Formats: sequence, structure tokens, C-alpha cells
Amino acid sequence: MSPADRGDSEVSENYSSLFYSKNDRFTPLVTFEDDSVSCASIASQDEENTPPASTHTKESAPLKRVVQLVKLGRNQLSNYYGNLGSIPTASWFYTMEKVLMDLSVLLRSIKDDYKSGQLVLSRNDRKTLSLGYFLIKRLDISLKDIINLNN
Repeated sequence: MSPADRGDSEVSENYSSLFYSKNDRFTPLVTFEDDSVSCASIASQDEENTPPASTHTKESAPLKRVVQLVKLGRNQLSNYYGNLGSIPTASWFYTMEKVLMDLSVLLRSIKDDYKSGQLVLSRNDRKTLSLGYFLIKRLDISLKDIINLNN
């Protein structure tokens, strides 16, 4: 099952783990009542649905997690563009919202750690982060296009 069906975005190194369900809950991450909402900015602007900073856990391998989220997001984008013209399912929207939220929060955390000197980034790490930011923009554009098509 996809992370959307499980209700979380845990992605392990073994991709097949995405197809096993730990539970059958479905909790919407956010609700979009206005098509002017930018998905990529939710992490920084949606105070109501974003957990308080005191509940955040420090990522033990943040760049590895960025790579996992980028792979998941690229896979979702290829699924969407492969079926262009059809309206994606609700679980696809949920997964994209979750990837955008997780990736936005994680990239912001890495940027803060880098600025404070707690994290040293190699050239490959910086390329990975750039790819993460690019993916956020592409996913955001795709979701806005779909919302416009539905109206």
C-alpha cells in the first residue's frame, strides 16, 4: 500500500515496504478550501495543522531522508504525467501534500543547521538539496494545475 493509504510517509530503504499496511487509517494532512493556497508553503504558513516545534524529532540522517522523499516525489510525478488528462485519486493528492510538507520541513531544518554551523555539506549534498527544492516547485505547480482543471 502507498504511504497515503497507510496515513504516513515513512519510506524505508526497501521500496517494497510501501506496499504493506501497518494500519488502515486515513487522516488528511491539511484541507484545501482555497485554490490560492500554495502547497509548498504549507509547512511555514499553516500554523493550525503543523505540529509545534517541541514535538519535532531530529532526523538522524537528514540527507538520506531527503533522497528518499525526492525519489517518492519523482515517482508520483511520473505517475501523474504518465496518465495526463485523467484526474488523480485522492490518495495521490494526499501523498503529494505529505511529501511536500515533509520535504519542506526537512529542507528548512537542514538549512538552519547549515547556517548555524552544526552541519557540513559536501558538493553532492548541496546537489541533493537543490534537487529537493526543484521537486517542491514542480509538485506545487502540478497540484495547482490539477486544482485549476477541476474548477
